[in-house]
Amino acid sequence: MSHHNTTSRWLAPVASILTLGVVAAPASADLAKTQLKITKMVTAAGSATELGLTGGCAVQEAAQAFLPWGDPSYYTLAPQGDFEGQGTTWTLGSGAALVSQNSDFSTGSQALSLGGSGTAVTPSFCVDVTQPTMRFFVKNTGPVAATLNVEALFTDPTGKPRALQIAKLTAGSAWAPSAIVPLVVNQLATVSATGATSIQLRFTAASGHGNWVVDDVEIDPFRPR
Repeated sequence: MSHHNTTSRWLAPVASILTLGVVAAPASADLAKTQLKITKMVTAAGSATELGLTGGCAVQEAAQAFLPWGDPSYYTLAPQGDFEGQGTTWTLGSGAALVSQNSDFSTGSQALSLGGSGTAVTPSFCVDVTQPTMRFFVKNTGPVAATLNVEALFTDPTGKPRALQIAKLTAGSAWAPSAIVPLVVNQLATVSATGATSIQLRFTAASGHGNWVVDDVEIDPFRPR
């Protein structure tokens, strides 16, 4: 059974994606600007594959991680997205560390603390046009005006490293799902000879002296199952 049933929806404008949960998504105007930047890159490069559907990323085991919140999509963990095990393969900046706690909605004993100014970057991972969004569990026990930025780090079709902000979020003091965050840069897979592209995600406790903790970073694969 498929939770998304047409190829055309894989390439739908990101501004049309539903926002669920208690964390604010980027404003639609910001989403439109982000979408335009990637569209221009894709247009400039020219299509190297048929909508990026040749090749692509390997299919991984997926589960309906956010079904209790009305989100029926299937998700797969980003690399070590549950922060379990010895150490972490993420790159942790000043103020970021693994802590002995876990989201209220999953098993495990560790999560990622960003405090009020920490930064953390995932290892590189594969995305294609069938992987348009991501989501995670988050809480902020600091001031409610504090924000958490999420950026996609990638190499554009000319070989230039780039960073693109895909979300600016707020959260409450209790564990809850984030909004559904469009990856946007997965569309660059349409101009890749492999039908895939490599990205990283960077989480930054940006402003407002928050106290951020993140767990279970998940990627939505728009795939038949």
